[in-house]
Amino acid sequence: MIEFDSKLPYLHISGKKHYLNKNLHKIMTLLTERRGEMVTRDDIRHHIWPDVFVQDQGITVLISKLRKITGKGFIKTHKGLGYWIDK
Repeated sequence: MIEFDSKLPYLHISGKKHYLNKNLHKIMTLLTERRGEMVTRDDIRHHIWPDVFVQDQGITVLISKLRKITGKGFIKTHKGLGYWIDK
């Protein structure tokens, strides 16, 4: 079971704390705030780096790191469109 409170710098997974760096925390916050909705790479880009262009590879790396923490299947992908977390 995964628990996330955007006011805290970590995830609880099966009772264990997994600390998130600033960018991972911002992505996790965005995905949970929009749970069940598609979050595009542009949404992530503007949320984390509003005044800087970041290539898709940077976002891919961050999503990959979150997946290593949360396990496969928690963060869903629609190739070419974006990411979401089920409700």
